Amino acid sequence: MEAVESIDYMHDVEPAPGRLALVQRFVNTVDFEHGREQLHSPARLQALLLELGLLDAGVRVTEADLERALEIREGLRGLALANNEGVDDSVLEAELDPTLDAYAAERLAKVPGVSLRFTAPFFKEFALKLPKAPDRVIPRLARQGFLAGVPLKTFDRALADCLLVAVTEKRTKAEIDAFAAALEKAVA
Repeated sequence: MEAVESIDYMHDVEPAPGRLALVQRFVNTVDFEHGREQLHSPARLQALLLELGLLDAGVRVTEADLERALEIREGLRGLALANNEGVDDSVLEAELDPTLDAYAAERLAKVPGVSLRFTAPFFKEFALKLPKAPDRVIPRLARQGFLAGVPLKTFDRALADCLLVAVTEKRTKAEIDAFAAALEKAVA
């Protein structure tokens, strides 16, 4: 993703009413089609939040704040997409594949240094053992536009090197392959 200070592709779209315009501005801080990312650093997030009147001057924004903001943004983008009545269901159904979780597990386990943590059967989510701490990998993936998963050390210190990844039927093989390529860079 190219780090940019602004993304000006909303000029032909009517602003959302009232404070919903803040959400609209926030979710449109990334342009996947052209590979542009506005929230590329804590300083840039701080500037945007100040501009939107959502942060007091002098409040420090950290890398963890940026990571959380990217997670929130992608959650909001997902909700907006799911609520988009303009999406043709037949197009979506053609891309759905209930076996994508198995494809993703196999594909991600081929990334050098990455392996499946457990061999037991799974449904939609699985644990990856990473060669680097998930806390270091997740922000790197977020900067590339991926909401990577949940570090399992939160639940069990013995799993400090593991990341829980969820794959739904709404993902495509192309998205999984792009995530695998990004993961390979993040753990290198």
